[in-house]
Amino acid sequence: MSAKLSEDDLNDYIAPGPVCVNPAGSSSNKASSAANGTSSGELEVGQESSEPEKVSISLQDCLACSGCITSSEEVLLSKQSHTVFLDAWKKLPSSSKILVISVAPQCRLSFAQYFGIPLFQMDTALLNIFANVLHCRYAVGTELGRAIAIQHTNEELLKLKKQNNNGADGVKKSLPRLCSVCPGFVLYAEKTRPELVPLLLNVKSPQQVTGSLLKQTLPPEQEMYHLSIMPCFDKKLEASRPDAIEEGVDCVLTPREFLAIMQELQIDLNDHLNVDLKMSAYELSPPGWDPQLHWASNAGSGSGGYAFQYARYLQALNPGSQINILNGRNGDVREYRVTAIDDPQKVLGSTSELYGFRNIQNMVRKLKGTQRGGRVVVRKRGANKSDSAQNCGDMQADPYETEFIEVMACPGGCINGGGLLSGESSVKRRATAQILDERYEKELEELDPLNLSLGSVSERSYEYEFHAIEKTTDMVSMSSAW
Repeated sequence: MSAKLSEDDLNDYIAPGPVCVNPAGSSSNKASSAANGTSSGELEVGQESSEPEKVSISLQDCLACSGCITSSEEVLLSKQSHTVFLDAWKKLPSSSKILVISVAPQCRLSFAQYFGIPLFQMDTALLNIFANVLHCRYAVGTELGRAIAIQHTNEELLKLKKQNNNGADGVKKSLPRLCSVCPGFVLYAEKTRPELVPLLLNVKSPQQVTGSLLKQTLPPEQEMYHLSIMPCFDKKLEASRPDAIEEGVDCVLTPREFLAIMQELQIDLNDHLNVDLKMSAYELSPPGWDPQLHWASNAGSGSGGYAFQYARYLQALNPGSQINILNGRNGDVREYRVTAIDDPQKVLGSTSELYGFRNIQNMVRKLKGTQRGGRVVVRKRGANKSDSAQNCGDMQADPYETEFIEVMACPGGCINGGGLLSGESSVKRRATAQILDERYEKELEELDPLNLSLGSVSERSYEYEFHAIEKTTDMVSMSSAW
């Protein structure tokens, strides 16, 4: 796949390309090399096969490749597909493992929209399918993992803010830190934009935090097979990172793929709509997990609300302040600027959202010091933030001067993830995303992650380290880059 992006590729997923299948010497050539005392990993001049053969690429190889942003479809399907899950699921009764399923809130809404039913009915059906058809032991939402990610994002940003105010060395004061919960953007930065890697905040995504929490909750002797249902295909890559494999996420599927499971197992949704959701949610919750928490959501964007929640955090630390919402010249850029109520020109802190690769490419140029764009038009925002936010038409959004940017690869963010049941055309997907965004604010039970006591959580549960991946021309041994 080419590292260059066309306008049609500006989403979280790129289709397979010929570069993903690389030629290698034949087995007879390898044998000849060994006989001549050369390394089997090298090609001797004059000994190359005139008819190169194709070799398959593993998911690890694709992660190591610096020539693309996301993985190809055939690579994903080889390791994390609905058929792979079903094969593993059929073997669970004869093993000591239990099935555990986690579901992102965007996926629950996508199912509800696709089947044309209210969210609470869809949740009922999902829980019953998990329990009565797939025979899972536990089923959880990802809000508990997200709340931990939000809290530690806020704490890390505040620590950096204090260091900068004190003139400490480290990250340049003019550059914002970047959210790292979107694997499409993280891989893009690691492979092609190494200058962005030091700016990535070392906080794991809700998917990975949830996996760690589940693993810590169960007794050490209890093995689990963890299926995670996520809105985009890139989450498969995140679960397959070398530093994520031990976190307890065995397989990642999207709603599209889970629908294929329902079709293959001949599951009729209507057969699973008539059970008390509250009892089912409690019965399927792990010990100590409250479904009113992990099955909920929080205020902010449909991608998790990290930017808005940090603005709320700054507001709470500065009594007498307000949050000003400033939108960009397209709907995928927004700033939350915290100012004093009695002096709107006094900026106490700021944070922003920035979605889609067109905006990401602009962000890269802006962070590298190129000229800024034109005037920004400010539009009003949804009612769920009206109690703590003011819309100020005389201010201009400037995400590149904020302290933190919630970056997502998909236009529209996670509510427009490529794995959701939103149709194939970009027009249909964006229209569905707008509907899901409205339902996200109205139908999901909302909790306040800032006032949630989560107890002590080990750093290993929520911290990552990111590293730039060096480019290599040795396409046959790509995995050496990791």
